[in-house]
Amino acid sequence: RARSVFDATSYGEVNLGYAFPNNPSSRGHVNHVDFSVLEKLKTWVSPINIAGALNSRIRNRVISNTVGKPIQFLFNAFYPLHMRGDADIQIEEAPRIPKEVDNLFGTCTTRFQNLVIRDHEYLKWRYEDHPTHSYRIFLGYRGDILLGYCVCGSAVRKGIEIGLIMDLFSDPDDKGMAKSLIGRAVEYMAEQNMMLAACILASKSPFLRQLKSLGFICPAKTFTYVIRSNSDELDPGTLRHVRDWHITFGDADFV
Repeated sequence: RARSVFDATSYGEVNLGYAFPNNPSSRGHVNHVDFSVLEKLKTWVSPINIAGALNSRIRNRVISNTVGKPIQFLFNAFYPLHMRGDADIQIEEAPRIPKEVDNLFGTCTTRFQNLVIRDHEYLKWRYEDHPTHSYRIFLGYRGDILLGYCVCGSAVRKGIEIGLIMDLFSDPDDKGMAKSLIGRAVEYMAEQNMMLAACILASKSPFLRQLKSLGFICPAKTFTYVIRSNSDELDPGTLRHVRDWHITFGDADFV
């Protein structure tokens, strides 16, 4: 099926295909559909409510609170939930994606050699107009200039509600903006009583250091990311430079 889908689209203007197959399917993509594995994308997770997560598994509130609350207290002492960005940054929640995001994307897109276009039209289609999922949008400003955004979603896995950083975008050199956006996303998830915060990023993502500094650790869960070029104009070497890719949960269709 993967071959038929990609072959059908390759006759138009689709020069590159990508997918997030599971482990058995990834072998088929590589061996039979000419995809290449870019890397195993790690899931970075930060605990928000350890006691609640434990209780969802062992169903004993006394044990969950006795074990989970002290660990959460210590974790929050090292990684407080309040924002840690620059003092001149304002983070605002917005009901929709503003059109000024086109200026942000146009300014910063050259900092990422490979990424899905994140203009207003695409972001509105992906998040505002999604038929089954709802998302929360946070915008980062210095003064009245939009310099970054973060989109949050959620999912339930094995009885645990997980907050998802669906997308994060700003100038990679603006460390304070990325940190403020991630911090506000985790604050929102805590306000909604979610138990974990999760994000996927490429191993060389410029945002990875900010993610780690706010308490995100890497568990065992990974997602295989594969690509297939259908154009001689695309440099295979450049496509396989992981550091040049910006990949988030929002680039997949399963959340």
